[in-house]
Amino acid sequence: MRTLSSVCRWRVPTFCKLKCSALRAVFQAVASYALSTATPVDVGRRRLTTDLEQRGFVLHRRIVRADLPIVDHVVVASSGVWVVAREHVHCARVSVRRRHLTGDPVLKIGGRDRTALLAPFDDQLTALRATLFDFLDAPIQAALVLPGAEFPLLRTLTAGDHLVLRPAQLLTHLEARGPLKRSRAREIAEALDRRLA
Repeated sequence: MRTLSSVCRWRVPTFCKLKCSALRAVFQAVASYALSTATPVDVGRRRLTTDLEQRGFVLHRRIVRADLPIVDHVVVASSGVWVVAREHVHCARVSVRRRHLTGDPVLKIGGRDRTALLAPFDDQLTALRATLFDFLDAPIQAALVLPGAEFPLLRTLTAGDHLVLRPAQLLTHLEARGPLKRSRAREIAEALDRRLA
């Protein structure tokens, strides 16, 4: 005759195995659903985030000043500190032209004037330079990244002091040799992590 303790020893592990396998099946179903419903924009965002993190120290969604838009990514690499804004564009041609009278750069995406995407950069860079007042050796630059856009083949687009790039071009700039050693880049990234909201 089986005692209560022997029944418990038999049933509890079996119950746990059934419960774990059921939970595993639920998690797999949720994960496959999430992957199937991910849009190309989501996939591109994840890929860019992963690529940036492999090439430097990255801070995501940071406020450099209260009255300015949130910065998508601040990347600290050997080439310097980068303010990166990302805008997904689907199969639209990108060009930078000059205004006839003033000579100011005009960013055209799909034939439309999208210069407003570059407008926050100057103030964001000024605020970031003020934040990094004790790291004067760190060059600070801004780049607008346009995944999915059609770029000229042999040119790097610049709008004033700012770069307009496809993701692969940004990664090339990040990997370029620069004035910051890895230890210095880490120190700057930690300081930014403390100082930026």
